[in-house]
Amino acid sequence: MSETPEITVVPGRVLGSDIEGQADVLADAGARLAELLTAFATDPGPRSVDAIAVFRGLSRAAESTAAAAAEMRRQGWPVLEDDAEPEAVAAWKGALEGLKSAVGTFEWVADGWI
Repeated sequence: MSETPEITVVPGRVLGSDIEGQADVLADAGARLAELLTAFATDPGPRSVDAIAVFRGLSRAAESTAAAAAEMRRQGWPVLEDDAEPEAVAAWKGALEGLKSAVGTFEWVADGWI
């Protein structure tokens, strides 16, 4: 199993590499989760997983990612001026709405899991 990279934060100072590092950690964790789910699905052994906790965790991760994306947009990243290509604006809005939708979907699954 690979180790998760450590991100060192200096109080009061955020570097671009901090943000990039956190995005990499999130991407790596998502890929690792997909690998684990694939392995779990093919494992003939006993199944024990707290599915509610998994879906609540996925909801929190989607919510956190949506909040980070919204904050980046608030700060002007990516730069979408008034004359930006409509496709770029639509893609950004679609990505953010997709994340927000994922939050609700994961919560809905967790709430309905019995």
